[in-house]
Amino acid sequence: TGGAAGPMMLTSLLQAAVTNSYSIDLEREADEEGFRILVEAGFPPSALVTALEAMENDQLRRPHVDMGVFMTHPEMKERVQYILQMAKEQNIPIMRKDALHLLRTDVRDADGRLELTVDGASLWSVAGTETNRARLEEIKEKIDRFFQMETVPYEIEVIARDGKQGLRIGPSLVVAEPLPEGAEPLGTFRAALVDALNRAKEKHSGVIYMP
Repeated sequence: TGGAAGPMMLTSLLQAAVTNSYSIDLEREADEEGFRILVEAGFPPSALVTALEAMENDQLRRPHVDMGVFMTHPEMKERVQYILQMAKEQNIPIMRKDALHLLRTDVRDADGRLELTVDGASLWSVAGTETNRARLEEIKEKIDRFFQMETVPYEIEVIARDGKQGLRIGPSLVVAEPLPEGAEPLGTFRAALVDALNRAKEKHSGVIYMP
């Protein structure tokens, strides 16, 4: 009987490999179907990506056990990568901040001045006039659109154009001289944006953000 045990064990391992490979393929198909349903329903697939990234980060914090042929699910990293690839192939931008409720901006009154804030922290302050309030609201709209979790610090830059300074985020010129009355320097604004971006990324850690 000892001689028969080896082939029987090998057969069992092969069966496990085939069955579990099938399970992995099914889960991949389920992810792809979930992605398709979200897109067709008009929802951005960012929530699916961020949920899987959070699970991947949790997985990284625990001891890893290589299950080999007994693995029944794709690795989280692999699942995230092929969903991101699907989004890229379909020209669907992944913008994580809405799903994560991060990088939320606001304009608020503060001791006679107006502050532009993100996630409750001050980014930039100007004199508290109604003209400045309208200007800050315009700046806020640009930041809401172009200041993303996927933004990298070098895309936030103080630039000079036609002898005037301005602040850009990615392709957007967010604000340019003449600045609002009583405005803090643009260098201060840029530094606050970079700090806010880093804080947000720390809250959703373990992710390599691609612009």
